[in-house]
Amino acid sequence: MGDPVYYVVSSLNSVLSGANNDTVNSRLSKRSSSSNYLNFAGKTYYFGTVFRSNFYRAIQYCRQQGMQLVSIPTQAINDRLGKYIGEIGVGNGHFWTSGTNLADVNQWIWLSTGENFVYTNWHPGEPSYKNSDNVTENCVEARHFGKGFTWNDLNCFWEAYFICESTSSC
Repeated sequence: MGDPVYYVVSSLNSVLSGANNDTVNSRLSKRSSSSNYLNFAGKTYYFGTVFRSNFYRAIQYCRQQGMQLVSIPTQAINDRLGKYIGEIGVGNGHFWTSGTNLADVNQWIWLSTGENFVYTNWHPGEPSYKNSDNVTENCVEARHFGKGFTWNDLNCFWEAYFICESTSSC
């Protein structure tokens, strides 16, 4: 495919309409020394850290790349994703997953696979279903809370980084 940084730059035109080129180039130069791609457990993961987006735009961006927003079905995958986020220097970032309860408030699923959550790694007190302003939270982010890479429900329109996954190499 070529250099992953170039691929991301060429893909940004459709997602960052109206963005200042200097801003985009500045963000890319900060991340160009490390790859935002991880191969693990038979999948390729892309860590979208060039810009933040809401849950729906993250889904769209991943699909435009031939990938899907990440599902985290096992502790091994959760731990490796969390470790890699630290390795690429964004350990304090919030990352969208494909987890949601939009179809049924009482059932959390991975939108990318349609599977119910079996393994979970909720931060203590989560999911809360609403934030302190009583705004509904139906989408799942993962981030480092204290010592671990744990999950939190957020309003789907909140802007965060994201993780895409593919079953084949990019």
